[in-house]
Amino acid sequence: MGYKTRKASSSTIRSMAAALRCPTLLSVEGNSGVLRQAILERLYPVLAAMMHQYPLPVFGKTFGADVDASDAFFKSHFVFNDVVLPDRDDALKDALRQEVFAPVDHTFVKKPASALVILQRLPHADELHPGAHSSRPLTPELRRDGQPGGLFVPIARRPTQMIETNFALDHPASQKVPFPRGDAGSWTREERLRATAAPEWVGVEDAARQLADAFDQPGQRRGNSYVIIQPLQEKDICIMGRKGPSHAKMQSLVCYLVARGSAPCDLKGALWPRTMRALQEKDLRTDSSKNNLYTFRSFSYWNRYSQRGFGTDYMQQPNSFLVGGNIHTRTPRPSMAIVENAEGYESLLDIWQPWFNHATETVRCRLRQEYRLLEDLVQQPTLNTQLPCYPFPSFVVNIHCCVTAHRDDQDPDGGVCVLLVFGNFKGGQLVLYEPGLVLKVEAGDMVIFPSMSLTHFTLHFQGRRGTIVMHGDRSWEGWQQDYNGWAVE
Repeated sequence: MGYKTRKASSSTIRSMAAALRCPTLLSVEGNSGVLRQAILERLYPVLAAMMHQYPLPVFGKTFGADVDASDAFFKSHFVFNDVVLPDRDDALKDALRQEVFAPVDHTFVKKPASALVILQRLPHADELHPGAHSSRPLTPELRRDGQPGGLFVPIARRPTQMIETNFALDHPASQKVPFPRGDAGSWTREERLRATAAPEWVGVEDAARQLADAFDQPGQRRGNSYVIIQPLQEKDICIMGRKGPSHAKMQSLVCYLVARGSAPCDLKGALWPRTMRALQEKDLRTDSSKNNLYTFRSFSYWNRYSQRGFGTDYMQQPNSFLVGGNIHTRTPRPSMAIVENAEGYESLLDIWQPWFNHATETVRCRLRQEYRLLEDLVQQPTLNTQLPCYPFPSFVVNIHCCVTAHRDDQDPDGGVCVLLVFGNFKGGQLVLYEPGLVLKVEAGDMVIFPSMSLTHFTLHFQGRRGTIVMHGDRSWEGWQQDYNGWAVE
């Protein structure tokens, strides 16, 4: 099928239709190679998920189970003013017919493979990245090997360094915010001095030994000393605590540091200037101990302050009454930062989508319990809602970020946030107070931790420091449970 518009010639439409029908006929070199890989790695996995999830007869007709029936189907459904179906040439039609009756080898080398054969060989929907729920078209970004990146960034089978500690996340001392209400500033200044005095990083084995002696039997940190942890080059670091009674020892995530060698490093150097242009911010260096230039933009799909439907007549038109909240906010919706600056938002997604894919795939593969909790909240977004960080409904861009101690109490209980660091700076370590960790992060690093449960702040820095925080939103619980009270039983 092809769409004949004023912007595309009939030859272009014909070429695109042929490429979608049988992309393995395309050359692997040049623009044809980019198109070939984009179809195979981006479009087809999403279509495969749809085919396995919804086994409708339309897919067989659409992708060539019967070539003539496929053509007849499209002509009967899509012939109207602005749509013209280009006829396929005999060579392509013969190739498709031959393959339908004699499927090609799995390597796709000996003969060209059509859409139907490729899609049938792709994994089932439950094996694919759930980010397929977001239909946003991605711009082709290059990997380190020069090849276009795909929709689903593969997570290599790199090893993970496990560090188990006696830290108890549900210890009464850990559950309570450690500073008086309204006094976070002075408390943070004192803790920054202690964190700065932490012993230098020697290695992960030495840090593991320090953490083994850092907590008493109930799971509370001994003293006020800190342990420095630094991401490794080719190995993830997963630090675990415990939750529940001491005899149960249910493991619970403290933090997860992704290996530096696994990130999409080709974007590392250009992230800061491109992000500044997208946000229309000035490119400034700063010393956070002397100047506070901190600014942020929150790009969220949230459900806060929504009008609830409880106590209303289900036969009555909703616009005829107002039961608290805003009459225009009955469903999850984009934040004003998205609505008022759509162009800048799209530019940010073009820059950061490869990192978002890498981050969400890491959480899905390595932290399955936390991923499922986040996914449960956003499984049913409204209509065409597209979550670029699925299953995280929100992300915040922090510029020159040196925050005081806080907890993110709007995150869902048991969830995690993902911190992506970019820029060019010295200092700026992330401190997790309750477990006594100083995370020595630099541009290109990724940290995952339960930001609702742990008090965290950053040390002062010099230079250009930015972070993007992908996080959940507990306000989605109302939508997940009963559609904000508008569901009819």
